[in-house]
Amino acid sequence: MKTLGNILDHFFFQRISATGFGLMRCVWGASIFLWMGSMYQDVIRYFSYDGVITKEFYPLLFRNDYRFSVLDHFGSPEEVWVMYGLLMVFALFTCIGYMPRLFTTLTVLLFFSFQERNLLIMGGGDTVLRNVGFALLISPQLRAFSIDRAWDQWKSWQSEKKFLEPLTMSIWPYRLVLWQVLIIYVYTCLEKISGSMWLDGTAVEVFFHHPTYFRWSKEMADLLTIFSTFSAYFTVVWEMFWLLLLIPKPILEKFPKISYGSVKRGLMIGGIFFHGGLWVLSNVGAFPLGMATIYFGLLLQDDFDAIRTWLNKRMKNTIAILYDGKCGLCLRSVFWLKQTDWLHRLQPVNFHYAKLRKAAAPDLTFAELDKALHIVLPNRKTLAGFDALRAVCWHIPILWPLAPLLYIPGASVIGRPIYRYVAARRKKCTHENCAI
Repeated sequence: MKTLGNILDHFFFQRISATGFGLMRCVWGASIFLWMGSMYQDVIRYFSYDGVITKEFYPLLFRNDYRFSVLDHFGSPEEVWVMYGLLMVFALFTCIGYMPRLFTTLTVLLFFSFQERNLLIMGGGDTVLRNVGFALLISPQLRAFSIDRAWDQWKSWQSEKKFLEPLTMSIWPYRLVLWQVLIIYVYTCLEKISGSMWLDGTAVEVFFHHPTYFRWSKEMADLLTIFSTFSAYFTVVWEMFWLLLLIPKPILEKFPKISYGSVKRGLMIGGIFFHGGLWVLSNVGAFPLGMATIYFGLLLQDDFDAIRTWLNKRMKNTIAILYDGKCGLCLRSVFWLKQTDWLHRLQPVNFHYAKLRKAAAPDLTFAELDKALHIVLPNRKTLAGFDALRAVCWHIPILWPLAPLLYIPGASVIGRPIYRYVAARRKKCTHENCAI
């Protein structure tokens, strides 16, 4: 009995990183904002009692048992607009993680309310987003990747010059999300192979020529038809392979060069191509968005470590960042750089410590370092000021979209004077405030 108890305890309550669910919360909030935002022009028509479904007809069209919607009590156009505005604000707060437990709950409540108000416009993607919202609602930990967590980290950095321990949670929400994904893929696979169109490839060919779903021209559809059979087989096999994740980890890893994590990541890469292709080629509602969201909840610490290792294959050494440890603005900047240094490529060095300074950049003088931020790249090349900042952007994933913009013609002409202006006045900043 003790052994059985230990197995059950490990199965449901093993501690895992909360990072995946924190990311899923961020992406889910953004997905709700984008998806519901796309209905902006149809809010009254879809969801108010002045729309396509009036109050007297609603009980005749949809179920009355086991349902709840705030819009049952606020159905006028003006009230619906207020509820819609609140949903959009709550979704943004959920995304950034401001009071994540409260605003995730409120977003779930309003999102479910809008869905229950008009089931006619719901598709598979809406159901996936609903399931993700439910998993987040009952998850024991939502503070990862949140503004609230960043504030706690800042207070720890100020007082003790170190970060808090990574957040963890019980594994059962992860297992719940994984089970939802398995049901989606395995059930749809069984539906596909129950007929003949997916087995002979004609189902994909019909999809390419569907006048409603396919986004592109008939000429493009004709061109893609040659991939119909391959696409059909790939989809069926890929969906069925998700069953491998039901094999207990110790048994699966007895096969040479196979690990549970590598199988899962391989399936997720296949999903990126599948759902990405759906989004590019067709108009299938929120389904690609919903599945992209749920994937983040499947990421465990082993997955993050594997991705980090792969991205760092050519990165043999860290980048030294020499900063002014007596400057409040510099300390804040280093804090945010370390917070976003997911690839672990940056090594801050306070140049006021002569031993550390000489070890990192023996050729730079104190006077040079006191004028601007300097970085030393793995190839020992040194960059300063604006050039250093934009080089660092390439090593911080959250800043990758910004990095190319800093190299467009004229960016350095504007960026360098702005940097010099701020650097010359940086010592007016303290931990508490900045007078620049």
